[in-house]
Amino acid sequence: MSTRQIYFLLPFTNFTRTSTFCSQALVNNKFQSKDENKIVEHFGGLKREDNWIKTAEKFVENWAVLRWPRHGCGGRSYALIGTLADMERALLDYALNFVWKQLQLDDNVKNVEMVNVDDILPVSTTRACGVPFQTGQNPMQYRIFNADDIYNSSQKQIELSDDLDFCLSGTAEMGIANQLRNRVFQQDQLPTYFLSESTCFRPEISKGGLECGLYRVHQFKKVEMFVVCTEKQSSDELMRIVNIQKNLFSSLGLHCRLLDMCQEECGSSAFQKFDIETWMPGRKEWGELSSASNCTDYQSRRLKISYRSGSSSNNTSLHYCHTCNGTGIASSRTIMALLESSQLSPRNGLQLHELIKKMLPAERSSVLKCGKAKPIVYFVNTGYVK
Repeated sequence: MSTRQIYFLLPFTNFTRTSTFCSQALVNNKFQSKDENKIVEHFGGLKREDNWIKTAEKFVENWAVLRWPRHGCGGRSYALIGTLADMERALLDYALNFVWKQLQLDDNVKNVEMVNVDDILPVSTTRACGVPFQTGQNPMQYRIFNADDIYNSSQKQIELSDDLDFCLSGTAEMGIANQLRNRVFQQDQLPTYFLSESTCFRPEISKGGLECGLYRVHQFKKVEMFVVCTEKQSSDELMRIVNIQKNLFSSLGLHCRLLDMCQEECGSSAFQKFDIETWMPGRKEWGELSSASNCTDYQSRRLKISYRSGSSSNNTSLHYCHTCNGTGIASSRTIMALLESSQLSPRNGLQLHELIKKMLPAERSSVLKCGKAKPIVYFVNTGYVK
């Protein structure tokens, strides 16, 4: 009789802090504190500050399109239903096509490839991509354990093994990087872009306020840009990603600002990092929509991603690539921003951007109406609760 393997999913906490950082990043970023993040520019639609604007979650609470099944998967679980599910699908498709077209029309981009990535990755890959080694109670990853490891281990914490341990991916950046392990490019192939849509898993802890509701959740969908280039190209490629992000969010009518991030926010892998924040009028706060990072050769050295200069096959002509990455769109936060930025007067509902209206399926767009949601019934061992 064959035995069945059972797996448990636990937050990944038994890291030890690394003291190795990208030395170039320390040179590049003269400002070290997050209070010194530099506002580069504002762009996009008008900034709305009406006091009556509701948070996205409050605005749709009677539409039966957003639910919080906490009894199923914990305190940060959510379910998009009906119109919000349509909106998420439309935004992801729109972002993927938008980025693809922008790159295809750019003569300086040599190749663009669409990639499907794994949700489960070896720990060695996430380490190589710069996920910080961590101790304490605030994990950065969900680690996957074999049930036998848990029941047979007398240790309080199971030791890491890069060859055998796996975790859930926090971003498609790591999935793409994993597929590029040991790959050798020709110099005339660079820069090459990789685009992917994936589900991102993050055991992050909310600090309250802005981060309640849909803002910081354990699972969401995201479109990601990842570029492999030479050391001379990486600065330009980072700005190319940032410009695509700016064009994308401007096309949605969102009011945004671009931030040049301090070293504290860059992590161990990034030489330079830009964040784009949008104004969320329901929360009366700025919220992060996307980021873009130049990782120089931090990832490529660890994953052995290189390029060959000239036509020689001699190993002396091999050089480590540089990598940059950036968010195309993160679905939950973009939906939040659109719902808060598109509200009309207190009783007149929502006026979606014309572009968003065109994305939604015509046969289902009529569900954008207010109505009392049915209570969610959770079945438990002793009966049921509403």
